[in-house]
Amino acid sequence: MLLIERMPKDKSIIERAKLYFNISLGIFLFILFFQPFVIELEFNNKLVFIAGLSAITFLLLVTINLILPQLFPKTFDFKEWKNNPNVLVYSTILIVNTAAYVFYIRYVGNVQMSFFLIFKIALISFVPIAILKIYKEYKILLQQINFLTEENKKLANLSPDNKDNKNEEDIEETFFSDSKTEKLKVKLNEILFINSADNYVKIVFMEEGKLKNKLLRTTLKNIEEQLHIYTDFFRCHRTCIVNRKHVENLSRSYKGYRLTINNYNEEIPVSQQYIIKVKEAIGMT
Repeated sequence: MLLIERMPKDKSIIERAKLYFNISLGIFLFILFFQPFVIELEFNNKLVFIAGLSAITFLLLVTINLILPQLFPKTFDFKEWKNNPNVLVYSTILIVNTAAYVFYIRYVGNVQMSFFLIFKIALISFVPIAILKIYKEYKILLQQINFLTEENKKLANLSPDNKDNKNEEDIEETFFSDSKTEKLKVKLNEILFINSADNYVKIVFMEEGKLKNKLLRTTLKNIEEQLHIYTDFFRCHRTCIVNRKHVENLSRSYKGYRLTINNYNEEIPVSQQYIIKVKEAIGMT
């Protein structure tokens, strides 16, 4: 899961803002009770001073993870980054938070700096990173559990012994990216075709009468394995899987075989190795 998601939904923003607030609150309570450095202030002023430290962490997390991706979506589109985005973001949080703490403690709290004190401040600054890492892993595991639960339900519905077995057109399928951070939930009968695009697959489907598509970072092989239990989907090319219910025509020209898809302007290529299976799937044998 990427730490920063491009244009997150409002629900996600609120959820993550609460997480950042809880992290900052935890730092406030830790410094208050364990006092890793001596602050020569009255109790009320000490509370305000420590609250300033936790506010620094909260504002830093919100700025890096929520505000900047909204203001500069192209810059924070981590799919285009060659380096590991999580390492860069975590390093930024650690360095900036430590520097801000040192400046604040030295010039606002009038505390003399030492190497050991800076080391302790760096350890405190590492706490938000550790919590974010644990939270990320928890969300991934939760999504995987939900995915497996849905798969079990679908397999149970497709079992020959299940009297309530549904038609494929009534079934909704959820497709996930390899990291399980992105997904698309769509009815099978709304899918026109799925083709590979470099390290992604593009799922083309109809939604409320409009043609739409969704890119997911996964392989066509993974999609094929997920759809192999459904009879309406067949492979027509090494880069494409088609829903036979949306096939309008199979034609042949000097370019080779081509499939015409309903509500889609471009033709889909058919490899020679798949032509027999294609004809069988669309009833041309």
